Amino acid sequence: MDEVITSNSRIAKNTIILYIRMIVVLLIGLYSSRVILNSLGVVDYGIYNVVGSIVVLFSYLDSALSLATTRFYSYELPNGIERVKTVFNTSIIVQITFASIIFVLAETIGLWLVNYKLVIPPDRMMAANWVYQFSIITTCISILTTPFNAAITSHERMSFFAVISTFDAVLRLVVALLIVSSPIDFLVFYGAGLMLVTTLISTGKFFYCRSKFDEIRIERRFSKPLFKQMFAFVGWNFFGATAGMSVGQGLNFIINIFFGPAVNAARGIAFQVQGALNQFVSNINTAVNPQIVKRYSIGERDSMFRLVFFSSKLSFLLLTVVSLPIIIDAPFVLEIWLKEVPDQAVLFTRLMLVYMLTISVTYSVNMSAQASGNIKLFQIAEGTITLLNIPVVLLLFYLGMPAYVSFLSMIFLSIVAFFTKLFVLKRTISFPLKDYTYEVLFRLIVISVITCLMFILLSGYTINSIGMLIVKTISYLLPLTIIIWFVGFGKNERMHISEYILKRIKK
Repeated sequence: MDEVITSNSRIAKNTIILYIRMIVVLLIGLYSSRVILNSLGVVDYGIYNVVGSIVVLFSYLDSALSLATTRFYSYELPNGIERVKTVFNTSIIVQITFASIIFVLAETIGLWLVNYKLVIPPDRMMAANWVYQFSIITTCISILTTPFNAAITSHERMSFFAVISTFDAVLRLVVALLIVSSPIDFLVFYGAGLMLVTTLISTGKFFYCRSKFDEIRIERRFSKPLFKQMFAFVGWNFFGATAGMSVGQGLNFIINIFFGPAVNAARGIAFQVQGALNQFVSNINTAVNPQIVKRYSIGERDSMFRLVFFSSKLSFLLLTVVSLPIIIDAPFVLEIWLKEVPDQAVLFTRLMLVYMLTISVTYSVNMSAQASGNIKLFQIAEGTITLLNIPVVLLLFYLGMPAYVSFLSMIFLSIVAFFTKLFVLKRTISFPLKDYTYEVLFRLIVISVITCLMFILLSGYTINSIGMLIVKTISYLLPLTIIIWFVGFGKNERMHISEYILKRIKK
């Protein structure tokens, strides 16, 4: 019990550290996006988003690798350093194997897509190919860095994670500011700059892990059974990750074919907002995920489920508070941010934030499946349903539907996939579905209805200054926060949150 209390305090501390980091990275990232759009222009910005999406398509394998490595790392950490050394050295072989696979696929299928299928102005084709090559190198470097990311996350060294990610954002801003001073093509310069930043950040992670963690040593500890287990685990995760590919970059590719790079630019803005605000959700889950795995590994099932319940609610409720002002006043917010707002960017941004809210509750639920290692049925259910986005959106576009229906498809299918996964978890790990429905879903549905009413009532009131935006936002966030406190959280949760806040204030 003492261990659980200590780990809860560690989660709270790490979450606070990550939120401080998030605020800094958010501000830098939003300003960087504005600089990049103004420097590159709408067409080149759209080209970068769609060309980069081909590599991101393959890099979803990187996400599967990262999740698998972190899971095995966290699971074995309570069992002693010798087991962790074996996981680390085996994972190195796994990463090299998959990096090689991605490189070959990117230089064959991906290169063919860039040169023969994407809608790119002929005079920008050479620049697009340079950016594509830089993106391939960036992706492979990221994959090879996965074992070090897993070590940092599993050891819960969030202070270093906050510092290195902030430094990463600063370097990306520097690259964006230098675009207009580049002696070479602006788009090529930007792609090369991001590749250099990724290399520097990955090098920093390597030296930190080498100096802080005893298990980060290249030794002859390859385990063939573990390799097979990790390979299978990655394989099923990759199937699930391709669902994310279809939702994100796959649809970006389809939109380019039907509507051209200008619409890709508008969609890119929506994804910039999504990437920035997603930090709120990822901060919670980055702090919580190692504890979900560790509690499962030592048999603390009830404690793990309580943590999953709480983090699901916290992810949704915090994201609601942060995203609602943007959803309500998206036209003014985007105009202040970008000055020149691409067509359809306002609608795309609003729909993207709704999609984020629908999936925010799923992250910790997904991690409970990862902790058990029993992911085959789970990933088949998630991947199959979510991959339906591709044929559904293609059909809708062929019927003449506008670009925004791709977001409606994402929202609907994500809800279907979520409920399907809950039933799968009930079967595979005895997930307490009835308790989750009452303690989490019922509360969140009530909050959702209230926020929808706020949007209907307030979106018609236009504003024309930052002062009016602040006053308007405070006028509805204060009552919403009170409603969230009493409706969103149970009595015991309110008590524990209050005790923790008072304790930190006293310190």
